[in-house]
Amino acid sequence: PGSADAIIAAAAAALGDPANPNYDIFCAYTYPWNVAALTLAFMASDFDPPAIILGPGGNCESQNFGFGPYVGGTCSFVIATPASSTEMAEMYSGMADQIELDWADPNLLCAQGDMTEGEQGLEYWGPPCYVAGLEIWQAAVEEAGNLDSGDVRDALADFSSANPADTVLGDAWFTVFGGGYGGGILAYECHPGEIGQWQAGVYEVVGGNELTSDFDYPYTGKWFWLLD
Repeated sequence: PGSADAIIAAAAAALGDPANPNYDIFCAYTYPWNVAALTLAFMASDFDPPAIILGPGGNCESQNFGFGPYVGGTCSFVIATPASSTEMAEMYSGMADQIELDWADPNLLCAQGDMTEGEQGLEYWGPPCYVAGLEIWQAAVEEAGNLDSGDVRDALADFSSANPADTVLGDAWFTVFGGGYGGGILAYECHPGEIGQWQAGVYEVVGGNELTSDFDYPYTGKWFWLLD
């Protein structure tokens, strides 16, 4: 917390006059525990930048449940939210239900912490990629007709924008790099969103291919810690 307070104090000093700021966006590409500490520092300050983009944790329902209106206006990364599609809404609903079931399973030892409902365990960047990635692998195995690694690799490499796999994200495919022999990531063209923003307690897609809301910018003068 002490370091977070010092970071925000320095960022506020560097910002200068909020009406004529020296920078447009305060970026903190950090992990959840850092995001939480920085959020506490925002709450204890008069920090008033045009926009804030946080790393992992800033896109989690736990951030919204934990800090409420204080996260309003803050941004983080996103792939899709329940509002992105019916398939996405069903996926997230199923995940929330499973989270609650896992709490009650003595064999899993999943920590409930202070969560009271499964929705609090959701985040809006990773799961769409993870599920779509698994669905692409499934389609590749089915196309190959066997589990031979070479055949499955060839099937994965065959997926493209012209020959996509059907996934929870719709048409999707991996971009295979390294001359076709190294790695592979879900092509960014498959992402409905890239940047999300908390607006009235809802995480909205405000940057990317398929928006669920307009980007509220600048947020100068509207941060809850200034109004509280």
